[in-house]
Amino acid sequence: MPGCQASLAPRFARVSNQSSTKSGETMTKIIFIISVLQTLPFGIGAIFFPAELFSLFGVSLDEAGKLIARGYGATLTGFGLVLLGLGKVELLEVTRSLLTGL
Repeated sequence: MPGCQASLAPRFARVSNQSSTKSGETMTKIIFIISVLQTLPFGIGAIFFPAELFSLFGVSLDEAGKLIARGYGATLTGFGLVLLGLGKVELLEVTRSLLTGL
């Protein structure tokens, strides 16, 4: 009987690896969605309403500050759009390489 147990062990290992990969992919997509929900609204708000947005945090901006805030907002919006696209990618290697580039 020990031979039977040894032959079943690799099958269970493969099943558990597949399920952990699926749950890992699901968790990654959830994290991407949360990140998109955080970056896009703040980024778009910083582009179009920098003074009003940063006044919520007690910061007053002059014209140079507004320009820098708009650049920051454009960067956040870009990150949000990249993360939105990465949530739909099926290949883990592509996701890893693009996240390394960020």
